[in-house]
Amino acid sequence: MGVLRRTLERLEAGAIKPQELEAAYRAAHSLKGDSATMGYDALASLAYALEIPLKEATQTGYPLPPEFTVALRKTIEQLQAALATMG
Repeated sequence: MGVLRRTLERLEAGAIKPQELEAAYRAAHSLKGDSATMGYDALASLAYALEIPLKEATQTGYPLPPEFTVALRKTIEQLQAALATMG
C-alpha cells in the first residue's frame, strides 16, 4: 500500500518517474495475486482495477489520464477499508 500511496502523491505533484510507475504496477499486481490466492476476491478486483492502467502506462510510456489520480485515491481508500475489516 505504501508504494501506491507514494505514487498517488507523486501523480498529484505532477512529478512521477517511469520507475515509480513500474513499482506501483508491481505493487498492484502483487496485491492482486496475493488477494486472489487467499480468496479475497473483492481486494483482488480492486487491485486489478489499478493494475491495468498502470501496466498500460509502463508499457506505452503514455502518461496516466488526470482522472486516474481520483480513481487511485478512491481505490486506496477502499483497499484500506477492506483491509481494516479483515484485521
